[in-house]
Amino acid sequence: MIYGWGTLQPMPQLFGLPITIEYRKGDTRTGVGADGKKWSRKLFAAYGEIKRTEGLDGDALDVYVGPDLDATKVYAITQLKGPEFKKVDEQKFMLGFRTADEAKRIYLSHYPDPKI
Repeated sequence: MIYGWGTLQPMPQLFGLPITIEYRKGDTRTGVGADGKKWSRKLFAAYGEIKRTEGLDGDALDVYVGPDLDATKVYAITQLKGPEFKKVDEQKFMLGFRTADEAKRIYLSHYPDPKI
């Protein structure tokens, strides 16, 4: 399925958090970059937000939800703002991943520039 900005899909609470999923694993997320170029990316994990929170960018905290709903750790990734990748943009939180390496690999699979 392809969605523009996606539609919020409430989920039962995961990890005790009110998570809303915008894109399911396998969906394609599309947008326009700061350079005006269109982009699209297939998602390798569900993506959404944690309701009633506020991240560094002033929006709700972004979250990727992995396959392991018994995982006990949350991994926070601080994303840098392109094209220079020197200033903090926002954070992404990785839930449902067994290891930091798995969370990082899935996160990076969504971004073509490893400097992010």
